[in-house]
Amino acid sequence: MTSLIDFSKPTNIISSEKYFNLSQKYRCLTSEAQINFLCNLIKNYKLNNNTDIKNVVEIGTNLGFTAHFMLEAGVENFGKNFKLTSFDLCEEEIGRVVEENSTQQEKECFALFKGTTFSNYCTNEENWFEQNKIDLAFVDGQHTHPGPLIDVLFLLPFMKKGGLIVFHDINHRFDPDDWGACYVYDCLNAEKVSLERDIIGYIVVPDDITSLYDNLIHIAKQPFNACIWIQDKTNCFAEREIPLLENFLPKHYGNDFATKILTIMKNNIARYNEFNLDLAKRAEASSFMFFKILELENKVNYLTSNLENLQFETLQLKCNNKKVLLYGAGLNAQYLINKFDFSKLNIIGICDKKFEKDKIEECLGFKTFSPSNIKDINYDFILLMVREKEYVKEYLINTFDVDKNKIIEF
Repeated sequence: MTSLIDFSKPTNIISSEKYFNLSQKYRCLTSEAQINFLCNLIKNYKLNNNTDIKNVVEIGTNLGFTAHFMLEAGVENFGKNFKLTSFDLCEEEIGRVVEENSTQQEKECFALFKGTTFSNYCTNEENWFEQNKIDLAFVDGQHTHPGPLIDVLFLLPFMKKGGLIVFHDINHRFDPDDWGACYVYDCLNAEKVSLERDIIGYIVVPDDITSLYDNLIHIAKQPFNACIWIQDKTNCFAEREIPLLENFLPKHYGNDFATKILTIMKNNIARYNEFNLDLAKRAEASSFMFFKILELENKVNYLTSNLENLQFETLQLKCNNKKVLLYGAGLNAQYLINKFDFSKLNIIGICDKKFEKDKIEECLGFKTFSPSNIKDINYDFILLMVREKEYVKEYLINTFDVDKNKIIEF
């Protein structure tokens, strides 16, 4: 098992250009860093006994944006041995990105269940996962508590030992009452890793899932939330899952655990129904404020974008006919290079600490230099492409005696 590999660090697995084009076309919200996180797990993580991730389940596929990239990563590594099975309760346009952009081989490795939930599938007599254990499950369906908890209850019996359950929105403190994934990820006492400064992370399924029983019961005890995404917020959606759980839990968890958690859930449903009007109105009010904040944020972003364009035009004037060395080859540099036309500048190369060890000749379309070579480079300006500008500026001045007047912050 590759638990020593630090999957919390951002990686570059997918094509940034393809991500940008598809995200713009389909208006998908999953970030490039989050897609890279998932694809990195599929391509590089090893389960127990050095097992690859070949059998993946996605709960909540929507347009299939994430599914498309997971398919691409899996099929590239494992060919026809890779399988992705996706579920979504809705039917309209579900899986559209896969249908319109994936290769024929990728589509042959994809099974899509529209208009049904993973819980419905698990209670069918012909459940494929009974014999084909899941290596990785991506939970991104109903976010309102207890939605993610119910997904985990149906997943655990079919997960491989040491398999991964990846949760989206594990720090979703902003969307009102959309905290189900936060509850589950925070509470489960298992090995876990989240992407640095992001809202996606995974837990490693322990060899003995009974070690999670107390955690699962504790999560179930948390008051149920009003779902802001449904028209009638007074209804507790968990009620539709109770009949499925009543048959499923005793079979896969035993009678004692099943009785405890079902009793808790039924009591929570009764409590929700007693106070549903208040809970629903509070959720609506919070939702209203949340989207007003988003509206304000969009206006600020629009003004910021205009300001950035003016800054780039000013940069062009300052660097006209000058030799420019870029410093920083991380995610911020990728963002800037995708957003602005750097061909308008005379870029002689890109410099980054990582090139001291990673001896590659080109990065982001530019010749690479290591910081130790700066004294030998004929440049007029160093353009900072990093977020930590003050730290890098001091580093360049103090370590390599760079003239501060030749450093431009962008």
